[in-house]
Amino acid sequence: MLHKRSHPRAEVDIVVLCASGTDRGSGILASLSLSGALLETTSIQPPLGAAVEIRIRQPNDDEPLALAGIAVRHSTSGFAIQFSTSAEVVRQLLKRRILLSET
Repeated sequence: MLHKRSHPRAEVDIVVLCASGTDRGSGILASLSLSGALLETTSIQPPLGAAVEIRIRQPNDDEPLALAGIAVRHSTSGFAIQFSTSAEVVRQLLKRRILLSET
């Protein structure tokens, strides 16, 4: 079986804030890769193709990590986004925020 994913996913369990248009809510970041993320148990579900921003608050940071993308898939309790930020920018942000180990 061939896998369509271009980047490996890390299973995580992180509470995030999410926003799309005028909708604001929260959810659980369930999986994460350099190209996208899956959010579950979300309080919003943006339409496919809508711009989405997720914010991850880390304990020792004043500003949350903000990642932007597009809603690409719905699940029964959430949605997936494809990041619009370049993979290298996401990698650097995540390494700095200790969400990904050195690769």
